[in-house]
Amino acid sequence: MLKLKFHPNSTNDFVEAIEIVDDGSFSQREIEKLKPALEKLQIQNTAVTFARKHKSKEYEYIADGLLTDYAYIAEILSDCWQYPDEPLLENGKPDIRPYIGIMHLLQNVINLAIQSRRRLNEYREVFGDLPSDIFNET
Repeated sequence: MLKLKFHPNSTNDFVEAIEIVDDGSFSQREIEKLKPALEKLQIQNTAVTFARKHKSKEYEYIADGLLTDYAYIAEILSDCWQYPDEPLLENGKPDIRPYIGIMHLLQNVINLAIQSRRRLNEYREVFGDLPSDIFNET
């Protein structure tokens, strides 16, 4: 089994790096084969995938509400297709890539989850607890 090990930045604001650690289940030879494969694995940006499928009318029979949800999720997740140490573009926006390595993507998704949790906590400080029915809680 492989485990994820998080490495926070120096101020503990976000995850600066992640590492895959073997729990002893793999031989050294297996690890030597797996590591380069993971480093080469690239994932296509969700916004690129959505746009391509929408243009080719693959979503033609999906209800508008669900299609709107797909578009929203693709847009939100597309922010994860950037390298954290890359400088901003001239327009001040991040350089969103059409593909990104799986390890960088995983790191960015973890940081997106951290940011979302912090925003929710800020909201709660201002407005109090959210209605539990939003989250299907009892």
